[in-house]
Amino acid sequence: MKILITSDFYLPIISGVANVIIGLKKQLELLGHDVRILTFIKNKKSYYDETNKVYFFRSLFFQFYKDSLNGINIYNPLMKEIYSWSPDLIHSQTEFFSMRFAKKISKVINIPIVHTWHTDFSSHYPNFKLMKCTYELILRIILNKSLQAPVVRIICPSIKTTQMINSFNIKLPISVLPSGINLNHFAAKIPQKEINEIFKKNNINKEYFRLIILSRLAKEKRIDKLIIYFSKLKKLHNNIQLLIVGDGPVKKNLENLTHELNLENDIKFCGSVVPEVVNKYYKCSNIFISASQSETQGLTYYEALASGIPIVCKNDIVLNDLLINGHNGYSFDTEEDFLEIFNKLLKNKDLYEKIQNNTTKSVEKYSAENSINKLVSIYNDCLLNSK
Repeated sequence: MKILITSDFYLPIISGVANVIIGLKKQLELLGHDVRILTFIKNKKSYYDETNKVYFFRSLFFQFYKDSLNGINIYNPLMKEIYSWSPDLIHSQTEFFSMRFAKKISKVINIPIVHTWHTDFSSHYPNFKLMKCTYELILRIILNKSLQAPVVRIICPSIKTTQMINSFNIKLPISVLPSGINLNHFAAKIPQKEINEIFKKNNINKEYFRLIILSRLAKEKRIDKLIIYFSKLKKLHNNIQLLIVGDGPVKKNLENLTHELNLENDIKFCGSVVPEVVNKYYKCSNIFISASQSETQGLTYYEALASGIPIVCKNDIVLNDLLINGHNGYSFDTEEDFLEIFNKLLKNKDLYEKIQNNTTKSVEKYSAENSINKLVSIYNDCLLNSK
């Protein structure tokens, strides 16, 4: 099968969507499918990367939402190459600019579009009521126009996502399918030499108990809250450090907050890390933490558990089928909950080890192999029904 994946997000910008696409392409190719990607590149001429099979369309300066790129002119010269290649199906990953290209290609060569909904748009709403209502109205119009024929199916990575779609009154068939991860990659033992290199590079104290945040550094991820919680925890337990892995628009604000709290030696900003080595950073840590409620699936939660470290996350519906309190981690609602959880874990080594022993088994059903086989079945169903 020839499959074209379209997205406003892709490398070199590292994001959750980009990581999903990387894994999706790899798994489909292992099954023998011919997969190409259509995305955007900033301030450069459009070109086709033959090695990685990526069509990079030249983008505009304007960014509709952070870390995304966009292209307006659907008469890009690379379109003829895509028509000539003649994919069997398009799998779109974003609803805005690349979707316009997907729909044009779909109509010209008469193929269906399957779409995955990744974003919790409510987490981007403005704070002011009038602006929020206007934003939601415009978003509703755009999404309802975007998600109609030739789009034939929406894939949701969680039940939480289906609730979002229903709130926008979008009338398309829905399939719930979590994005799988390469469990072997995250479970693999990392040579101690490579772990030591990361410790040295980031000035991490390997004798300390280490918390890790692995995320795009954006407002909706609420990393500032975690830094404040950590500052309170640090007063109770001195032998802890916090690793923040990732980059994004609020990085400077988070660094300033760290400076204000006099935590420069205790909070390590490790920067953006390419997906191939992310597993090493999990292995350098003892617990993964998150305060985000904007996740539509939260692949980093799965990655952390597959790496063998418990998770402590802000309570959210997306965790319902994954996190079992006291079994593979804990959920929290308040700062008091957060501090109480870590007081228990830091004082009781046996409790921590018991929870840690349950981590990898709790994500076995979310393997990439299971997910990709179900996805191909969806593709085949959509192709059959579109004839």
